[in-house]
Amino acid sequence: MSGSLKSPLNDSKSTSHNVKESDKMSARDLQVIQSVTLICVIFILSQLPFQVVSTVRLFVPEFANFGTAENIYGFTSHISNTCGYLNVSVNIFVHIRFNARYRAHFLALFFKKVG
Repeated sequence: MSGSLKSPLNDSKSTSHNVKESDKMSARDLQVIQSVTLICVIFILSQLPFQVVSTVRLFVPEFANFGTAENIYGFTSHISNTCGYLNVSVNIFVHIRFNARYRAHFLALFFKKVG
């Protein structure tokens, strides 16, 4: 009967061994994490100018289309819009780099396979 009871020490050793094996990430998981992180960083950086312009507009009423700071507002608005467009443009290349299926469909769209 005592042979059927397992020692808690033996269970913890096998559990810790299993945890160590399951903690290892596959190359695909690491690539997914890298791509999502890169897309998030690009998004945050591209939206930062818009957020700054919007915040300044809250506190400085002259910072608007027809205010006394019209030229500065126009310039910063163009920078903000350009950053938003760059976000979309760069995302395509990030997806092409990190996603093989997306890359295959993208290339098939523009290039015919010769064969």
